[in-house]
Amino acid sequence: MIRTIQLHEKIKEFRMSRGESNRRVDIEQVTPMELRAMRYLRQMKPNELSRIIGMNMDQMLRIENSNRKFVPVDVAEKYVVAMDILPNEHLKLRALINGETDDYIVNRNIPTRVKREVFERCDGKCSNCGSEEDIHYHHIKRFAAGGKHTVDNLTLLCSDCHIKEHEGERIYNAMRVTYK
Repeated sequence: MIRTIQLHEKIKEFRMSRGESNRRVDIEQVTPMELRAMRYLRQMKPNELSRIIGMNMDQMLRIENSNRKFVPVDVAEKYVVAMDILPNEHLKLRALINGETDDYIVNRNIPTRVKREVFERCDGKCSNCGSEEDIHYHHIKRFAAGGKHTVDNLTLLCSDCHIKEHEGERIYNAMRVTYK
């Protein structure tokens, strides 16, 4: 997550990109329930988010639990920017809330362009040990914790280093068996 100091700069960038409809969440029509769903999606506690967005926690929770049709644009903007909510994530949450779907399916496929850029940046080698054998794409900020498929959030790891990176996590044993 981003710090409060950086939030103002990120909001400026977000406002500048608002004309690019494929790159933005429709913040004029975010509902209170969607705000709460965004926070749950990113597994953020109310006190943590209130500190990041610079809003009183009680006020923030009142807005999340209100009967308003839409939340104030500045509040929606802070949530979207602070938690890095993508348009497709917002639409999936909206569909789930509106009963249009029963599940929230996350696309784990890394776009080809991003893979190519990461591969070139790492010279096709493990960023830890330099191996060129059995290379994997690894999310620096865990995908399960909201990490994105971006060049800055991905690196290359060989299977040994990838397994070590996940030691102590639930996925560790499955990786150890699968990749060995």
